Amino acid sequence: MAQQLSKTFDEYWNSALAIPVASLRQGPTVEEFEAFRKHLVKHRDTLERAGTDYVKRIATGEPFRSIAAGRQLVFTDAELVYDSPDKKRVDRGEIPGNLIFPKLIEVAAAARSEFLMVTPFFVPGGDGMRLFDELRKRNVRVRILTNSLESTPELLAHSGYIKYRQPLLERGVELYELRARLGNSRGSGERPWLLTYGTYALHAKMFVIDRERVLIGSVNFDLRSWHRNTEIGLIIRNNELAQDSAMRFHALAEPANSYRVELRRSPADDLGYLLWVTHADGQIVASIDEPEGGENRREKVEFFRLLPLDAEL
Repeated sequence: MAQQLSKTFDEYWNSALAIPVASLRQGPTVEEFEAFRKHLVKHRDTLERAGTDYVKRIATGEPFRSIAAGRQLVFTDAELVYDSPDKKRVDRGEIPGNLIFPKLIEVAAAARSEFLMVTPFFVPGGDGMRLFDELRKRNVRVRILTNSLESTPELLAHSGYIKYRQPLLERGVELYELRARLGNSRGSGERPWLLTYGTYALHAKMFVIDRERVLIGSVNFDLRSWHRNTEIGLIIRNNELAQDSAMRFHALAEPANSYRVELRRSPADDLGYLLWVTHADGQIVASIDEPEGGENRREKVEFFRLLPLDAEL
């Protein structure tokens, strides 16, 4: 695997699309370098005053010491998947190369009972919707966790996602949108005191198939990752790691940490309406209004929906 990753690095390094940073900008001056060092010292002092034990733990040699001793490792085989540097020409069939999304679709389509997805940005497009159609026709349970309007750091991406919500729910796909303020930090990977700031958001990308295989990498399930960005990932076949990944999904999708988006219908409204359901102080809370997490976020998303940007999201 290390040799495969090294070969991928060399492919990008030697690509005609790669240019030296020095050709874009001269290196930092002595004054800029010293200013940055002072900024790092100030940042470390801020962390210590906030009560984090990060600096102290690093000083003990952890977590590297435990990793090197094998106490935090699971040894298994993995398959490397990635996009070639000149992805656009490969996608158009002009040159040979690698594309990650056909492999991702192939692996996901092979699910027999369950497909879990964590994707910060979610704009499935036609190919993604066909995948979900196929999975649901075979009664595969599909559960997706993405950012809510409240937690997303990118409103443009959210504007591309929202039109897919009702069609996905009509197909029986289960949708969860992460809250910016988690009610339960267990399994989130974050310390409880940081969650009080209400700035939590998804960044990691993960796909779990039948709790047997897991894909972890850089790829969001959106059109930009599909056709624009170059991505990389590992497909790992290991029950233990897949089970652990599924547990992380469940920890973040639990009612205290996310909004479950539900489709409701009434005799007066055959088109249906969306409901955001979560828990607060141990009580079920449901709202027909999308939690926005800040002034004017909803208005901005509605404006972005008017722009012809789908292929870029």
